[in-house]
Amino acid sequence: MSTSEPMEFKNWQREKGPEPVKYVNIKPGKENQHVKIVRDVLYSMYPHANKQGSYEYDVYMEKAVRKFQDQYGYPVTGTIAEDQLKRLAEISGKFRVV
Repeated sequence: MSTSEPMEFKNWQREKGPEPVKYVNIKPGKENQHVKIVRDVLYSMYPHANKQGSYEYDVYMEKAVRKFQDQYGYPVTGTIAEDQLKRLAEISGKFRVV
């Protein structure tokens, strides 16, 4: 009968948490990975067929932001404010605002 020693816990073995998203990267007209993360969350909540998987904060994302703002009682502008982005992060659990 052999006993095994526990493996050393390496950084790469840690469970990955929610993706970090910088608020400054989430503005209309921006195109980056952070926008894609937020956009994917919005589209999981308010699905439609237009330009899914995009990295751009375009008119389709503005529509999804408006739906989110309306549903959660925020002013409906199409531009997500930092407190709204943090609320979306809490709701989804898919990203965190840094």
